Amino acid sequence: MKKIPFVLFHRRLYTIEEDQRLLNLICKHKAYNYVNGIKFWRLVEGSKKFEDRTCVSLKNHFLRIIIPKVISKKKHGYELSSEDRIKLKKGFDNKTNKYFNVCPDIKL
Repeated sequence: MKKIPFVLFHRRLYTIEEDQRLLNLICKHKAYNYVNGIKFWRLVEGSKKFEDRTCVSLKNHFLRIIIPKVISKKKHGYELSSEDRIKLKKGFDNKTNKYFNVCPDIKL
């Protein structure tokens, strides 16, 4: 029986600087309501501002890691105004809304 080599895939972890750039990009373009869809993340990937990051990776990291930190009352280390924090939370909560917000073509 032939042994199949075990290959480890090394994924580069997100840095706090990348997280902050992502938050700044969303706030700058007022894209709070588009974070649940894929079109916004394809635009971010296409902007080449996040090297070696796919749209799926960016979206998953934002929704699974960044948003829970921003929504929680704990210190998260991001520079974010309370107004932007509230808007991000509302945009994230809009995924249950029956009217899905389609991202317009934004020049990033």
